[in-house]
Amino acid sequence: MPFKTLYPGDTSEYKELVYDSLKDDPLIYCVSNQTNYGRYLIIPKGTQGEYTYRIDSIQDGLIFLSFGRDNP
Repeated sequence: MPFKTLYPGDTSEYKELVYDSLKDDPLIYCVSNQTNYGRYLIIPKGTQGEYTYRIDSIQDGLIFLSFGRDNP
């Protein structure tokens, strides 16, 4: 599910996740300064409402994320 180019402080549009654990990897993937980064995600079970992932920073080759349920 690609997003437009995002810069520090940008927010992407909302996209509904269509995830099949038998076919899909739960992964955020991005490119910064021509380096590819990826991070496996925790996919909540049985969610209703919205769940948000935010890239906080990229340091020492790692993507640091915050995540949580928006509508419990």
